[in-house]
Amino acid sequence: YAMHELDDLEGLVPVRVIVSASGRITSSRILTDRLREDQAAAIRKLLIGYGRWTPAVKDGRTVAAELVLPLDFGWR
Repeated sequence: YAMHELDDLEGLVPVRVIVSASGRITSSRILTDRLREDQAAAIRKLLIGYGRWTPAVKDGRTVAAELVLPLDFGWR
C-alpha cells in the first residue's frame, strides 16, 4: 500500500485488534492520541487490507483473540 497519510509518521503506534476465529480483523483501535484522523484511518485500512490472519487456537479449536500490535514506522 502506498498511503501518503503515513509518510510523515514515525515511531511506534500501538493498535489493538480483534482477530475472529475465521481469521478476520473484526475490530481495531489505535492506542495513542498523537495521530491525525487520516493517519488512524490509513492504519485501519492497512490492517484490514492485509487479508486473513492466523486465528488463535484453544483446546484444538480456533477462537477469537485480542492482540496489541506495536506498529513501527521508524524503519525509513
